[in-house]
Amino acid sequence: MNSTKWVLLDMINKCSGFRSFKQIHAQILASGLASNDLVASSVVGFLGKSVTSVDYACDFLKQLDWRESSFPFNLLISGCASGDAPRAAFLAFRRIVRDGFSPDMFTVPAVMKSCVKFSGKGEGRQVHGVVVKMGFQCDVYVQNSLVHFYSVCGDCGSAVKVFDEMPERDVVSWTGLISGHVKSGLFDEAMSLFSRMDVKPNVATFVSVLVACGRMGYLSVGKVIHGLIFKRSLGTDLVVGNAVLDMYVKCESLCDAKKFFDELPERDIVSWTSMISGLVQCKRARESLELFHDMQSLGIEPDKIILASVLSACASLGALDYGRWVHEYIDPLLSACKAVGDVELSQEILDALLKLKSQDSGAYVLLSNIYATNRRWGDVTMVRKLMKKKGIQKSPGSSVIEVDGKAHEFVVGDTSHPRKDDIHILLNILAKQVYLEGIFPIHS
Repeated sequence: MNSTKWVLLDMINKCSGFRSFKQIHAQILASGLASNDLVASSVVGFLGKSVTSVDYACDFLKQLDWRESSFPFNLLISGCASGDAPRAAFLAFRRIVRDGFSPDMFTVPAVMKSCVKFSGKGEGRQVHGVVVKMGFQCDVYVQNSLVHFYSVCGDCGSAVKVFDEMPERDVVSWTGLISGHVKSGLFDEAMSLFSRMDVKPNVATFVSVLVACGRMGYLSVGKVIHGLIFKRSLGTDLVVGNAVLDMYVKCESLCDAKKFFDELPERDIVSWTSMISGLVQCKRARESLELFHDMQSLGIEPDKIILASVLSACASLGALDYGRWVHEYIDPLLSACKAVGDVELSQEILDALLKLKSQDSGAYVLLSNIYATNRRWGDVTMVRKLMKKKGIQKSPGSSVIEVDGKAHEFVVGDTSHPRKDDIHILLNILAKQVYLEGIFPIHS
């Protein structure tokens, strides 16, 4: 029996699809090992990866006695919550409870995680009701999951209510509540909570409070927190370092920001973006261009925020030559804006292009297409009028073919090719042939 168990476990581990799993399931039933905790957990772990097999997994769990082990039941929920369809975790939870399963303190955090991921406010409140009914209010992990859920969903009032009723709180409790207030724009309330903390803050706590300081311009408080971070030897953490840097930038204390930036033991694109965009926002365009040049010399690829900031700096300085160099990035940047529908950034780029007196027709056409995609027809008309006013014409389409080792380029509207008459005769013959095949009609 023991060897059969390991064979089945190996088969489940190597299983590549739901259809082949059903054959393995038949062997599990025949072996009498369906209720084995290890086998059951393996089965549920496999089935929980796909939302289409959740009902099948719940049917499988009906064969098990949850009073002997709740692990396979909780494993299904946590597996679904971690997947691409987190709502399936709540549906599985509701189904297995209906089938008789009694949730425990490990069930609730997994279900609440799924509710956070799919913004299920109503579903989360239902789970909260189960927590009260089951008497889990004294468990810090369960209560932390509720605080986190309400905070992320923007219901800070409910988060505070849960928090205040907790008999025991840890750093996760405090940080969840503080970060929730910061995300909701309640910066003063977040700072008040931080001042009341009776446990040591962690990295996430410091990051949230630094964001609040930056948004409110609390430079002196931000410096105190920076001192606490230094005292706790957390200054080498890149996430914390970027948060400190961003706080100085947002508070427009650029001397402190630049000093801190230069002393960072490690920098990523977030560090460079904060510093460069901060310099531009504070009208220190030339310094931002110098820093951008340093970044380029290190082989670091700029992101769209940096490029928009640098283009704006070029425009404010009238640095046309430098702007043309940056301009090489603009078409792919605008293409990225079009892909994600980033209209605001597109507008910033248009303003910078106007200041630089750019004649790049491709950039203007891309901007027009972005506005059209977002149905901003007034802006489409505005861009087209700008092109006409500036004498910018869209480059005609062209194609190149090679015949007998020689390249031939054909441009829309061009009649200069020496064999244009022969080409048009051949095109007409091909068009008629296509028409006879019934593919599409000929348009005169």
